Amino acid sequence: MKRLSIKSKIMLFYTLCTTLIVAIMLLFMVHISGKVVDNDIKDNLVLMVEEDVDDVDFDIIDEDDIEEAYEKGETVFYLEDGHIGSLCVEEAYVSAKRGVKIFILGPDGKVLLGHTDDYNFDVVELKQGEITSMSFNETDYYAYARTVSLTDKKITVDFMLVGVVQDTGSAFLGATGSLIKADFIILPLAIVLSALVGYLITRALFKPIGQITETAENISKGDDLSLRIDVGSGEDELHKLAETYNTMLSRLQTSFESEKAFTSDSSHELRTPTAIISAQCEYALADKRTEEEYVDCLEVINRQSKRMNLLISQLLSFTRLEQGTQKINIEKLNFGELVEELCSDMEATNKTDITLKVDTDKDVFINADITLIFRMVTNLVSNAYRYGNPGGYINVSVKSGDGWNEMDEPVAVLCVEDNGIGIADSELDNIFRRFYKGDKSRVQDPDGETSTGLGLAFVQKIVQIHGGRIEVRSKIGEGSTFTVILPKA
Repeated sequence: MKRLSIKSKIMLFYTLCTTLIVAIMLLFMVHISGKVVDNDIKDNLVLMVEEDVDDVDFDIIDEDDIEEAYEKGETVFYLEDGHIGSLCVEEAYVSAKRGVKIFILGPDGKVLLGHTDDYNFDVVELKQGEITSMSFNETDYYAYARTVSLTDKKITVDFMLVGVVQDTGSAFLGATGSLIKADFIILPLAIVLSALVGYLITRALFKPIGQITETAENISKGDDLSLRIDVGSGEDELHKLAETYNTMLSRLQTSFESEKAFTSDSSHELRTPTAIISAQCEYALADKRTEEEYVDCLEVINRQSKRMNLLISQLLSFTRLEQGTQKINIEKLNFGELVEELCSDMEATNKTDITLKVDTDKDVFINADITLIFRMVTNLVSNAYRYGNPGGYINVSVKSGDGWNEMDEPVAVLCVEDNGIGIADSELDNIFRRFYKGDKSRVQDPDGETSTGLGLAFVQKIVQIHGGRIEVRSKIGEGSTFTVILPKA
């Protein structure tokens, strides 16, 4: 069984179930038909006897009338009181009527009419109006007795009409038996036909699975995640499975391409500081240098080492966040107060002449991880400082809102607006990608550090983890507005 395919197992199971059902039906039909045949035999037995009750004629005759009675085919018998009786019936009593043999027993219990070669009624207790089972010569019979009282010349004689029919014990008689015999031929053919139809249906149903297997094998052989399963239109489970598999392949392809880009971008980002450090070391070791030159080399190496350390730290944090390995502690936070305090700290350490304004509602609560929310707000405000124009402004607000989905759930809305350099429309779809840095953003901050390109990717991931979304509007030379929408607590 383990070596059989699922298709073969289903077809075998289907055929066995069909065979079992047919066998049960045949046994049921044989049982029921046996009952029907048995009841038909008994009903026919009673009917034949009852029909003949009125056909029996009895007369009291004299000695002189005996010869004449014999000539008429009548049965002459003597009563215990000496009278002579004449019994007149149809010839049917000496043969079988529709399989029923009819006998007439006299007052003494002896058979007056009917062939008694196979029967001995002396050993059978016949009951008036009832069917009795009896056995002669290892053959089973049914007998039905009916008492008939006839009177002639004020003399009443009790006769007993007895009908006897063989108990066949078989359901294969009559029209019902013919039907059962036909069923024993037709139903096995139906089993074979159902097995064939089951095979064809199973093969058609499992065709999408074969295509899924083939596609998976082709992907394994060629690493081509762009392959898809084409099973046509349909709403059944296998079509949904194929659709789900195609969706999974699309996500795998996107993830694979993203990982390739991530690896490439990480290598590129780390290559620059590594190359600078290597070049500075070679420069310092190539010849004797002045103290100032050594100091300059060490400062460059130190600065690039810090940049590499920052990049590696951010990569590690982002990877943990993306893979779900970073522990997240959800608690109820006053979003407005948190943003206000954070902006106050950032304004105190800011070295530019950009003005930071904060407008928050005090009672806007969210369920979130305070560390991640801290990083999200810090990244957005830091970007506004980094890419703002001298003498410009940053407006930060936290308000309550609703209607962000079909449920009209209440939300907390964070807006970070600046009048800085702005973002081109062609770059808006890419700014949340890891390591993406537009041409305009490749500028240095006051400390001489350039962007790692991970800040907005962090922000988007944090928002997604908390079940929210982020939107951005921007125009070159006029500034940008980032809007974060999170569910309220």
